[in-house]
Amino acid sequence: TTAGCDHVLPTPYTTLVYGELQVHDLPAPSGTKVEAVTPRGEVAGCTIVESEGLYGMMQVYGEDATADPPIPGFREGEELAFRVNGMPAEVSTTVAWQDDWASHELSLKATAHTMYLPMIMRDN
Repeated sequence: TTAGCDHVLPTPYTTLVYGELQVHDLPAPSGTKVEAVTPRGEVAGCTIVESEGLYGMMQVYGEDATADPPIPGFREGEELAFRVNGMPAEVSTTVAWQDDWASHELSLKATAHTMYLPMIMRDN
C-alpha cells in the first residue's frame, strides 16, 4: 500500500522487494512504515505493513536524471538500504540496485537502541 508514502516519486526504473519484517525481535505490526533509502538519504521506495510480520511487494525506484527536475532514486549498483519507522534496518542479503523489474526476497530487522537519560534530583 502507498497511503503515507506520498513523498516517493515513481520513475520508469524499478526493482521489487518483499519479505519478513521484525521490529524489536517481534513481527512488525500492521501500520509499520518501510522505506528504501539511497546513499544520499533520498527515499526511493515506501510501503506500509498490512500483514503482521511481512512487508508486501515494494517498488524501489532508480534515479531519473532525464526528468526536469531530476527525480531522485538509486543508481546502478548502489546497495539497497532500508529504514523502518525511521530506524535503520538490517537486511538479510546485500542487494545492489538494478533496473531489473525482478522481485527480491529480503528480510528486514529493526531495533531501536535503548536510551538512558540522567536522573536529576533536587535537595530541598
